[in-house]
This record gives sequence, C-alpha cells and structure tokens, in this order.
Amino acid sequence: MARIERVIDGDTVVTQKGWRVRYIGIDTPETRHPRRPVECMGKEATSANRKLVEGKLVILETDVKDLDRYG
Repeated sequence: MARIERVIDGDTVVTQKGWRVRYIGIDTPETRHPRRPVECMGKEATSANRKLVEGKLVILETDVKDLDRYG
C-alpha cells in the first residue's frame, strides 16, 4: 500500500515515499514530455488521474518486472 503524494500526468504518480510509479496498460496523452508539446486531452487525463488517486491510499502491484524501459 502507498499514499499518492502527487500526480505527474495521466499515467504516472509519486508516492509519499518518493516512488515514481507508472501504470501498466495505460497510455495517456503526454503533458510533460521534454521534447513534445502537450497532447490533445493530456490535461484532462491528468485531471482525471488526480481526482482518482491523489492523496489516497492505494494498493500497488508489480508486473513481471519492477521497472519498465524508462526505469
């Protein structure tokens, strides 16, 4: 279990312990990519994620690997 400290974008959050967690199987439009503009519906995806989990206690499960290709 972990409490979500903040939402980074539509598919990435940070826990109170500082873990950066990306959701498996969810690919939302980019809002914070260093070389791309904010994509259509990206802000809405971030807002929806914020309403869903920010400040809440959630259960985290890993995939077959703990890290994805982005670390």
